[in-house]
Amino acid sequence: MRSKGEKDLVPYDPEIDRTNKEKKKKRIKMVEDQERNQQQGRGNNQLKGDLVVQDIVQGKRCLRDYFNSED
Repeated sequence: MRSKGEKDLVPYDPEIDRTNKEKKKKRIKMVEDQERNQQQGRGNNQLKGDLVVQDIVQGKRCLRDYFNSED
């Protein structure tokens, strides 16, 4: 009888090891890309929002114009 935590021994297969490493690299790259895109997107939106607020404060634009604009 084996204890609960024991697993069957599986022979080492270099092909499985290689594919697992490739999958891990792809996951890491995907996460990094998502983080970079998120940072860039937030930065652009924040900048655009700041410019709109600045225009509103200076009286060059009203909120209605901002919400109706397509840019």
